[in-house]
Amino acid sequence: MEAFETLRSLSEVAVALTGFTGIVAVLGRRAGGQWGPLEWLRLRMLLETSLAVVFLSLIPILIGQLAGVRPAVWRVGNGFQALLHVAGIAILFLRFRKLEASQIPAEERWLTVALVPASVGIIAFQTSAALGALPQYGFFLYLLGLIYLLGLAALHFVLLLVPENA
Repeated sequence: MEAFETLRSLSEVAVALTGFTGIVAVLGRRAGGQWGPLEWLRLRMLLETSLAVVFLSLIPILIGQLAGVRPAVWRVGNGFQALLHVAGIAILFLRFRKLEASQIPAEERWLTVALVPASVGIIAFQTSAALGALPQYGFFLYLLGLIYLLGLAALHFVLLLVPENA
């Protein structure tokens, strides 16, 4: 199935990005190897987001093997992914609250707030697909959610490599 091959490819990209975390750990050191709370948060988000893409890329393949009904695969998958997106947003904001405002650069606060509407939009469309409202777009919305998460992982990767004062 072509859709499952696309998911496998996306999973491989996410695994590669996760592997680059080692490079981040070596090259991204700040101030003599001491990382601040924001850098640890970015590293965690990079790992969690890229591993979520790997996991979510494989879920429909498993559901497809078990259920065999293609529309059900994308309905269940979109519902599951929407739940993970909601959990991810909640976790991110809880983690940001633990940081002092001075630890988060203004650009990063702005970027985080700017990404919320995109996240909410993806959650809304995926929820609609999970409820059966958009059956013809099930795979597309699932793939869009994965690409969005992969983009977030790449963003965290870049933020870890760019020096704070750059």
